[in-house]
Amino acid sequence: MSAALHLVQELGGPRLYIGDDGLHAGDALELEFRPGLWIAGRYEYSITERGTLRPTFHCGYACGHADPRTCDCELAMLLPLNARVRRPERRR
Repeated sequence: MSAALHLVQELGGPRLYIGDDGLHAGDALELEFRPGLWIAGRYEYSITERGTLRPTFHCGYACGHADPRTCDCELAMLLPLNARVRRPERRR
């Protein structure tokens, strides 16, 4: 199931949700880059000095290192609240 994100103000601070599923830092997430093209990554966030949530999406990319399996290169971008995201399907 994919859905737009929505922000909820909780006692501990702001939190993003996909439907009724609250996101936590480090959660696996897929971002719809364009219709039908999903990019796997992870969710992270920070809180600004004013208490505003600053969500980010992190994913790997082809960096050109000799052994990409041992590379920590990643792309980080602000995650807009109107982004379409979903949890990855569980592998069996």
